[in-house]
Amino acid sequence: MENMDNELLENYVVKYMISVTEKYLNENFSKDHSNTFSKEFIRILQEENDDNIDIRHLMNPPFVISLYEAIKEDITDLDELEKHMMSIDRDTIEDVIKTTQDQMRSLENKWIAYIEAAKEGNTSLYDNDLFQQEVLEDSEKNYKFVLRKCYYFEILKERGYEHLGPALCNYEYLLLEGVDEWISFSREETIAKGAEKCDFFFSPKPSAFE
Repeated sequence: MENMDNELLENYVVKYMISVTEKYLNENFSKDHSNTFSKEFIRILQEENDDNIDIRHLMNPPFVISLYEAIKEDITDLDELEKHMMSIDRDTIEDVIKTTQDQMRSLENKWIAYIEAAKEGNTSLYDNDLFQQEVLEDSEKNYKFVLRKCYYFEILKERGYEHLGPALCNYEYLLLEGVDEWISFSREETIAKGAEKCDFFFSPKPSAFE
């Protein structure tokens, strides 16, 4: 178990997330806040460690719990938590957002390119028993899928932090920042807010075909 934990903590994605979050907390709160985050994050990540779960999924519940525990005495509500969480997430993927945006600008049919990449990514992330992805529409002008389960919310609920679930639900909007010039995204419901599924609806803007 000790070796497995060491391998986990040496994972580049884990180390990068810790580094970015510590930097943000040091700049916006204090060293004590960043230390609290790191200790909680590592502790929960080790407890939840499962070789059968992608590290991209494994990190998310420990991240939001640890961030909350680190700053809960210094924020007024969960909206403020979400604001800080989104800022940290934006820092972690800003290069991805910019690269995606630059690549999209050079394409003639940005809709097809984006959706094909999205479908490939969704298969990798969500086509499993943790999320139970189901595609409802895949046409020239619309792409809609739902998740019948949410691993993130289940872990939060098991640990007594289900109230933090909605803070994770706006990550999709962050990913769209690089392409929202051409792609529209909307959703009506999420499991974290009491629905039976999370829905994702994408459609092209006219500029996607220019």
